[in-house]
Amino acid sequence: MANELERAINNYKKNMDANRKGDAACFDSFFKYCEEEGLSKYPLKKLFVEYISMHSIVEACRTYVEESKKAKTVQAINRYLIAMDKFYVNYIKKQGILCDELEAGCHRKEVINDIVNSMNEKLGSRKITVPMKPDEIEAMEEVIKTLNCESHYQYGQIVRYRLMLEYGFKSEVLLDLRLEQFDEETLSLNLEYDEDTHFKVFLDEELGNMVKRYCEMNCKKDRKLLFTNANGTKIVSSRIMDELRKRAKESFNIAGFSPMATGLTGVQKLLEKGMTIAEIKMLTGFGINKIDDVAEYMLMTQDIEKAINEKLSGK
Repeated sequence: MANELERAINNYKKNMDANRKGDAACFDSFFKYCEEEGLSKYPLKKLFVEYISMHSIVEACRTYVEESKKAKTVQAINRYLIAMDKFYVNYIKKQGILCDELEAGCHRKEVINDIVNSMNEKLGSRKITVPMKPDEIEAMEEVIKTLNCESHYQYGQIVRYRLMLEYGFKSEVLLDLRLEQFDEETLSLNLEYDEDTHFKVFLDEELGNMVKRYCEMNCKKDRKLLFTNANGTKIVSSRIMDELRKRAKESFNIAGFSPMATGLTGVQKLLEKGMTIAEIKMLTGFGINKIDDVAEYMLMTQDIEKAINEKLSGK
């Protein structure tokens, strides 16, 4: 006779609500995790009351993403967590079974971050990236305080970090900016999306003055690029945040800090300001898929159906 968890999952799969694309694979990964950990042998009530935890959800999701050929994005993680929430609410709870660990919901930002961190430890260079968490931003402010603002190299790190954090620039976009694209009078950047599309971004006064000061500090006045190494050569992308990354790890144990996460934090701010995905793509250099990931990430703690209905009704 099939064990109770397998029987419950098979019964739930028959429900119309469980037939969303990809949900079946989510449940199969959860069952596989429980099988491998020896948890599926327990009766359903004992399993969810005593053994299932958020750690179980995170590890089972990692299995789902690792073994899927297509599920390699934040949307895939969202799909898994939403599927598990619906399974718990629409089936397990209706059996009179309460799991304290799942009552707060699986589909939360902190859970996503746990999964991303777990995934990245296993995946090496094939990483999933999400925006920085508030506590990581606070820690980075402490890291910045340790840098030497009189050093051209270290001050440049700060300026680029601020531009990514506030405006969502992809690191490669900043490294390709020419000196002539910064207007010191208006504190603006003249950006070029393609040969026919040019637009001007007016920086806030503090950040604009930081870029201006950096230009004054850069001793290579005849350089062509806005940001360069001390000898005027182009900065290699992989080294753009070396000093910040090094100090973040050594002093504050922030191992996952990256230019990508910093830029996506800026993308999140642009979405909050109401900019469209197409506009953000032109400004930041990020592809539509990454911007969509951030939009999905932002919706995690919202009641999506309620949010959509409120927008449609004009509230």
